Amino acid sequence: DKIGSILPVVIGFSLSIISFLLLLTLNEHSTILELVVYYTIMGIGIAFAQAPINKVVMSIVSINNKTSASSILTLFRSMGIAMASSYGSIILSLSIPEGLLTNTIIRGSGIPEFLTGMDNIFIFGIILLAVMLLLMIRVKIKVKDRKSIIGKL
Repeated sequence: DKIGSILPVVIGFSLSIISFLLLLTLNEHSTILELVVYYTIMGIGIAFAQAPINKVVMSIVSINNKTSASSILTLFRSMGIAMASSYGSIILSLSIPEGLLTNTIIRGSGIPEFLTGMDNIFIFGIILLAVMLLLMIRVKIKVKDRKSIIGKL
């Protein structure tokens, strides 16, 4: 409560963007340690953002609607996970030529195309995170205090 809810979300989204930028540097010579470190940064960023978002939503809704709000938050989180997997698969498959979408990637001949596809996924993630970050900053500027939000509900 001392630092508010917006700052941790901005920090979380920023860490996630940094992790995606780091993931863009991966190549066929990258190590498992690099993957672990970059994905750990992403996990920390997501953790920083998720709890304050839940807190803000739950503090805005009336006591009668808290159960519904919690359910909707869970629904949207689940939809986001499903959509991320779907869009990631689409982007990856569109990045790899049709002839390589067989077991040639496993044998190693399609690694550059696979990495290009992963880069495209990371770029898509960076764009989405940047939009969310800008929206959070805009919310901070527009919303002066919590009472102005509660008064609208």
